[in-house]
Amino acid sequence: MQLTDIPRLASIRIGDTIVTGGQSVIFPENINIGTVSKRYYENETNYYKIDVKLFNDMTNLGHVYIIKSKNRDEIINLEKKKEKDE
Repeated sequence: MQLTDIPRLASIRIGDTIVTGGQSVIFPENINIGTVSKRYYENETNYYKIDVKLFNDMTNLGHVYIIKSKNRDEIINLEKKKEKDE
């Protein structure tokens, strides 16, 4: 998996663990995703692109959990209000 548009100021090292940050209505906070396997600096964008070795093989999943966020609608409305106020 690749992550793109990672700010150059971020301190990223090979082997660092990637976890969800909780700033999304899709993914809950502190879910382990994988580890950084490669890091690329993109001169044309001034951002990093990183390769992540996933902890789970997404092509071989047998069971998954579907999680419904109780606060999803409220979070989306607050984000819209914040954008409108800016």
